[in-house]
Amino acid sequence: MTIAKLDGLSVIMIAGLAAVISAAFGDLFGAVIGSLVCLAGFIELTGVKKLRQKNPGGINNLICSQLFLLLVIWCYVGIRLLTRDDSTTNALLTPERTGQLSQLGVDTHLLAKQLKLLIPLVYIVVALVTLAYQGGLAFFYYRKKASIEAALR
Repeated sequence: MTIAKLDGLSVIMIAGLAAVISAAFGDLFGAVIGSLVCLAGFIELTGVKKLRQKNPGGINNLICSQLFLLLVIWCYVGIRLLTRDDSTTNALLTPERTGQLSQLGVDTHLLAKQLKLLIPLVYIVVALVTLAYQGGLAFFYYRKKASIEAALR
């Protein structure tokens, strides 16, 4: 329950902040994703509450929250990979920064090409880390399901 409580609270705090910042900057997609991630944290905390009340169904909440979070992040990554555009590269390489880098002798065209290759790689790494972490937690909770249910009886 301690792991689930810490995980749920951290998910809500980080995703909630991200959702608010996204909304403040007019990024509706980011705000929706952040809100869905918050929902996963809420589901997890609901599971913790149920377990504290000796309700064995709480373990199902813990498992579902991790699988839901995995799904949301994979959807986010998939959408970002399928709708790739140059906005991230353009945000990183503003004309002012490009000028400064050029003065330092940096090949900004090569840098832009490398960023276009690196950004999808970062999304893929996020998907794999999420699979390992959320998938691992879901499996951990699932593996402990029988012993938790027996302890609550």
